[in-house]
Amino acid sequence: MALLILSFACALLHWYSRPTNQQKIEYFAKPATMVFLILWFTIQSLPGGSWLSLFITLGLIFCLAGDIFLMLPSKWFLAGLIAFLLGHIAYICGLNLDRFDFHWQYLLIAAAILAAAIPIFLHLRKALIAKMNERLVLPVMIYVIVISIMVFSASTTLLKPEWSSQAGLMITIGATLFFISDALLAWNRFVKPLPQGRLISIVPYHLAQYFIAFGVLYQIGVL
Repeated sequence: MALLILSFACALLHWYSRPTNQQKIEYFAKPATMVFLILWFTIQSLPGGSWLSLFITLGLIFCLAGDIFLMLPSKWFLAGLIAFLLGHIAYICGLNLDRFDFHWQYLLIAAAILAAAIPIFLHLRKALIAKMNERLVLPVMIYVIVISIMVFSASTTLLKPEWSSQAGLMITIGATLFFISDALLAWNRFVKPLPQGRLISIVPYHLAQYFIAFGVLYQIGVL
């Protein structure tokens, strides 16, 4: 529990550092939040060790790498994008370990995700081309596709009999918050600066990781 409290404390410290432009605090608090979360999650998941918890641990580690890359100069942005992409792939693998039985509700979930993802990507594509960042169009498109699959994979847990309703709900909330966070970050960075854009993108990101971690631990029966 001490590690989780430390993670929460570092997250709050990171949130404070953004609007106040405390870069030194941010450089410590941002990676520390994920380091403490990963340590806590790993220790908690050991008794109910499973492929699910292993893939989620890998996803958290890749996200930590992405956090670090995004703190560096803009030339490291693509490396950060790739790290988060790998994180989402790890989440997708973990969330699709169960057999896939088709439900008609999956079509509604997919339609809702596409209705959000396509307009966002089209705006990002237009902004990237206008700002002479065409080289990022393809990586961003791939990223949008992968995170959309991750959100879909998380949402399907609500309908899978192998998943408890509480765990599925937490996972779905986490994935949705991750999508919102990335959309805000990309919009603030490439389309148009948002009021406190750096703050409003990091808060849902941290909450997303907590919801995903708690959902998985609840699913494997250690919470």
